[in-house]
Amino acid sequence: MKRIILLIIAGMLSLSLNVYAEEPSSWAEEAIEELKNFEVVDESIFSSYQDYITRLEFASLMVHFYELYKGEIKVDASIVFLDTNDIMAVKAATVGISSGVGDGKFDPSASITREQMAVLLVNTLELCQIELGEGGHSYVDEAAISSWAKKGVSICSGEGLLSGMGENKFSPKGTATKEMAYVVFDKMINAVPMAKRLAIRKLIESEKYPLNEIIRYYNACDEVILEVNRLSETYDYDKDGISDYYEIYRNFTDPVLADTDGDGLLDGDWLERTEYTYVIKLQVRLLAPYDLDFIESHIEQDMKLLEETKDYADIELIIYPYHKLDQTLVANKNYKEDNEEIMNGIQPGLTNDWDEKYRDDLIALLKENSIDPDTMSDQDLIFSILYFFEMEDYKGDEGYISEFSDITETGYHMYDWYTSFVDGKAVINPLILDKRPKVTQEIEATLDITTKDFEAYTG
Repeated sequence: MKRIILLIIAGMLSLSLNVYAEEPSSWAEEAIEELKNFEVVDESIFSSYQDYITRLEFASLMVHFYELYKGEIKVDASIVFLDTNDIMAVKAATVGISSGVGDGKFDPSASITREQMAVLLVNTLELCQIELGEGGHSYVDEAAISSWAKKGVSICSGEGLLSGMGENKFSPKGTATKEMAYVVFDKMINAVPMAKRLAIRKLIESEKYPLNEIIRYYNACDEVILEVNRLSETYDYDKDGISDYYEIYRNFTDPVLADTDGDGLLDGDWLERTEYTYVIKLQVRLLAPYDLDFIESHIEQDMKLLEETKDYADIELIIYPYHKLDQTLVANKNYKEDNEEIMNGIQPGLTNDWDEKYRDDLIALLKENSIDPDTMSDQDLIFSILYFFEMEDYKGDEGYISEFSDITETGYHMYDWYTSFVDGKAVINPLILDKRPKVTQEIEATLDITTKDFEAYTG
């Protein structure tokens, strides 16, 4: 990306960047611009780009990555260096990024070599428990790489973090400039999806830039979209009472302007939020028991309470059939941590009766069939489970699914639980509740309820 494009985007984001006495080389501009936006490091480091980077300065970058990914380092007060008391040196030694050069010294002002950089990079990534490849790239000056650095150089080359210096030479004893190190640091963040996501999180939460411009700047990459989802209810750049997430993907109002149409009413007003798209409005009476907060946070539509008694709640719903929320559906391996409230929806209740043993048995069954919920993204997990049970439908009496299904005239099926309202209270249809099979190795009872039976009961 050319510098002029970056400056145009920076202007769109209303960035107020300091003007330094010297500029980075053209090949480093994009990475350095991104680092400034991420706000992972103090902006005071962005100067003297062609100077050699020191051991302390590079170790500080690695500490910033570690703290971005793992949280703040609590220093070991017993660690003391004779030639520096800089907190970043102590932090690097505390977690094992760099222990110094021996004899109680860190040698903070010495230039760092390329092979030393590679070792510190790999140390940091391994300390963050990030899975790395085995590397394997060979250079013509391989013999010049120190034995203690060969693993680091190989991995960094394989991961694309450090490349050669031309003619397939690595130049292990060569030094690096600050701008070289900043490019490597930016590659490091972008190479680790969760690190990139956390850096984007800092950018979004700073509320310095409109969310739609951040999405456009990063080309709606998965890391941005996952953060947009995480902050869907709270990030409101223009403070108009409706989150940028919904303004962009559902209401189609301007997330930068609090009053898109200029009529004096904020876009978050109950009527204003419907002006830029087709909607369906309806009123619904919910019979107790219900949880309005849970419903509102999961329907992705607008809901307004009209009246509430001990027995029911009347609500008004605004449905957005032309929403584009599906564009924010991306695979997420961190779904358990991002959606802690999802646990509320899978606890035993009126329409599900699984217990801990049932859940453990089901997970064991899935793992036996190469479906591991602990290692898969939410999308992969859902599609794998759906496909698995669909295929198990055709296995007959020997199919594993029989432990988790009912036996009917049409074969094996997952349970469908139906609720009825008796005296205004939601209960499981007793006809099904009484005849459901027990979850055992062999199903001893069958569920054989015809449509006629069901209609006779429900009237």
